[in-house]
Amino acid sequence: MKDKKISLSVVITAVIISMVLTAGLVLCLVPNAIKGYLTDADSLSKYLELEGRIKRSFVDEVDEKALADGVALGLIYSLNDPYSAYFDAEEYDKILDNNEGLDAGIGLFLTRHPDNGYIYVINVSVGSPADLAGIKIGDLITAVDGKDVIELGFSTAVANIRGKIDTDCALTVKRGDETLSLTATRGRFVTTSVFSHMIDSLCYIQITDFNAATVPQFEAAINDAIDNNATGLIFDVRGNGGGTLDSVDKILDILLPEGEVVSATYKNGKKKVLFSSDKNEIDLPMMVLCDENTASAAELFAASIRDFEKGKLIGTKTYGKGIMQETFALSDGSAVRLTVAYFNPPSGINFHKVGLSPDYEVQLTEDEQKYYYFLTDQTDPVIKKAVEILTSD
Repeated sequence: MKDKKISLSVVITAVIISMVLTAGLVLCLVPNAIKGYLTDADSLSKYLELEGRIKRSFVDEVDEKALADGVALGLIYSLNDPYSAYFDAEEYDKILDNNEGLDAGIGLFLTRHPDNGYIYVINVSVGSPADLAGIKIGDLITAVDGKDVIELGFSTAVANIRGKIDTDCALTVKRGDETLSLTATRGRFVTTSVFSHMIDSLCYIQITDFNAATVPQFEAAINDAIDNNATGLIFDVRGNGGGTLDSVDKILDILLPEGEVVSATYKNGKKKVLFSSDKNEIDLPMMVLCDENTASAAELFAASIRDFEKGKLIGTKTYGKGIMQETFALSDGSAVRLTVAYFNPPSGINFHKVGLSPDYEVQLTEDEQKYYYFLTDQTDPVIKKAVEILTSD
């Protein structure tokens, strides 16, 4: 398989050597390290005036690191772009881990139970501390470290579950009529982002995220489908907010025939083909389940399968994020993420702020939305429609 390195959040080591002041900088202080780059006379004058006022009047000690972080935040804020961001060193380390599919905690995907307010377990990462402790999909967590979830509040309870590495997390779990006391030791683990099973002769594959660890998990799911003589594939990317372009490209390379997969249009109008697939492909009918929370790399996945005429989209219109970010590492360990281009699916038609309209629109009822995580293959109308289409051809 070809080595393809660019992603929607490509991490490129670089140092910002020039910065242009904007209106947002009024709220920030510029550290001495970048004074020399303020070449605009009015901007430099304003900075010096503000710096002098603070030195003369501010009552407390000034934290130079906090000032530098403030400058970066102010510059990014002034771009008025929700996808550009500044990360301090600790946050950046987490970004790098997430891109590799690494996380810390116990490895649960959780939601608030719509009826009783307790914590419902949607999924469990394979091999995670939670998995090793025996926590299962469908468990209801009623207490964390002896404290009732309702009294703690959902957000606080979830934060307490994550906790600190190498500490124990004691959970009270309701499973059917049983009440269990389970303990997981918090640690680092590889997140599971691919979940699959057979629906009669069809293989259902849910992809919750696109990161480096998603690729081997997806390959394993496809191999299982082939081993089980699957007659069709159902890919569920509902609620998938995207991830790295590198990982989605490698996955599409498995599925698609030879051809251009994604191109980018940059600030200067220049267009560049970022990735192409090889001639190897999976020759099975496909359906992609999508919704309003299917975004970015997940939209590229869906669009590519449709553009290559490998399958159809079913569900509701997608989010509409067709712009690409790069993350630039700074010299102090922090980083800045900037929107650098529009990325286009094989058709060349960018879907930013437009989204993808499904070939088969299936809306969930209000009740189905409320109990979304409790729907099954037999009760989820989108899955049922996909099965109907694939088995009727």
